[in-house]
Amino acid sequence: TAPVRRRDTQGRSAPDEPAQLPAWLREGATELVAAVRSVGPSTPVWTWAGGPQPAEWWLQRMLYELVVHVADTALALNEPVTIDASLAAVGIDEWLTILPFVHDDLVEALPPGRSMHLHALDGGEWLLRGTPDGPAWERGHVKADVAVRGEAGRLYLLLNRRLPADDPALEVHGDRQTLETWLARTIF
Repeated sequence: TAPVRRRDTQGRSAPDEPAQLPAWLREGATELVAAVRSVGPSTPVWTWAGGPQPAEWWLQRMLYELVVHVADTALALNEPVTIDASLAAVGIDEWLTILPFVHDDLVEALPPGRSMHLHALDGGEWLLRGTPDGPAWERGHVKADVAVRGEAGRLYLLLNRRLPADDPALEVHGDRQTLETWLARTIF
């Protein structure tokens, strides 16, 4: 099966030759940085995530895409994946923030009255609560129906479906079905 080809905003297709892809990707990254610089990083610009955001939002969004896909490569090669704890923690914040904009209905992912706690052993804790309008989240340590403990990078990869819930570096305490339901219904 041939790969799906997407066109960039300038109407240029990705090159057909795999050897040309790295230069094409670098060029796109350079153009993004130049665009953010030209308008100023705090200038509100269009996003698909709840309306205008500062232009630098796009740099952060692409950073987290890169983190996940570098991890994909390492995992495919059976190599260790290391993500800086502070980078992963901000990535979890970002992921939880954009999730409602990529899913129309998250009520079934974490039903009202259900809760999930993510505990990064190297810094950061998140509480997700099911509400009638969908999940709400905040940073903090609170008992929940299910708790998942591990390094922030591992939690980030779990949320992005790059690691399974039974990964040996993660501990799951409480109602495992709440976690499994969340993972099944929050694919990005």
